[in-house]
Amino acid sequence: MQAFHAASWRERADLVEAFEDDRLRELGRRIVFLEQPEVLRPELRDGLETWLHNRRHGREGVQAGRTVHGALSELQESAPSDPGAQAAVSDIRNWLENMASSE
Repeated sequence: MQAFHAASWRERADLVEAFEDDRLRELGRRIVFLEQPEVLRPELRDGLETWLHNRRHGREGVQAGRTVHGALSELQESAPSDPGAQAAVSDIRNWLENMASSE
């Protein structure tokens, strides 16, 4: 792990492939993907793009936690009375709408 954090992003992309633990390898790939996707091999990057899209938007027949659409629906149902909370909810709604429209 120390070598991973001390390495460049390209070196990290190579290092994670040597991890014996599948969970750590997947976590390392996701970290590299979210920070510097261009350093990953195209087939890994494509797979992680699909993973991220499915995680954000779901996929037919699979419940994978809260999606962007689900989070927006939940925000529609909540109406906090506290002005500070209203501002926070508005900021979150804007962030989610931007995320939904950027894909």
